[in-house]
Amino acid sequence: MTSQNKLYLEKLNYEDTKRFSSWRGFDEPLFYGYSYNDMTRDQADYWYLIKQRNNFASYFSINLDDEMIGFIGVKEIKPLIKSGKLGIVIDSKWTSKGYGKEAMKLFLDLYFKEMKMRTLILEVNAWNDRAIRLYKAFNFKVYKEKYEVFENQALDLEDEKYKDIKKYFRVNKGKIESEIYFMRLSREEYINET
Repeated sequence: MTSQNKLYLEKLNYEDTKRFSSWRGFDEPLFYGYSYNDMTRDQADYWYLIKQRNNFASYFSINLDDEMIGFIGVKEIKPLIKSGKLGIVIDSKWTSKGYGKEAMKLFLDLYFKEMKMRTLILEVNAWNDRAIRLYKAFNFKVYKEKYEVFENQALDLEDEKYKDIKKYFRVNKGKIESEIYFMRLSREEYINET
């Protein structure tokens, strides 16, 4: 990342869904659900409609100069207790370059300081070390674990490349399940760390 590159968040808009087609997507089957580049126009329209119809959600595009490299947002907002659930996606072309961390900082400042929210939760696959390291860098802590049906049921768990993470999966009633960590961060924990 060079100093002339500017990363910023903007309220997600319809035109942003057209920019998915320029994304590279993920070849790794573990990240099947994070590839938005192969969405049809109808699928992208539906995705956007669902995001915008929800009064208890707020999404932002993550932009590097003029290029949308991801999106971040909060869903399941509970206004009375000032809580919500985080979601973040960065296109594979931009992962492991520090942009996810920078986007998280921008979003957490907005969420806790401007929106005055109290708690942020998230769910992450237990095998996803990169994401877990990012969340822990901001003081998120695991408070619960459970197994959920994995989105890519075609995953070959016998493939040698999965030997180190196979322990986070199980087959239950013929379905592949992945261990999920539920993590939480309070405004006090975030503000005291920044």
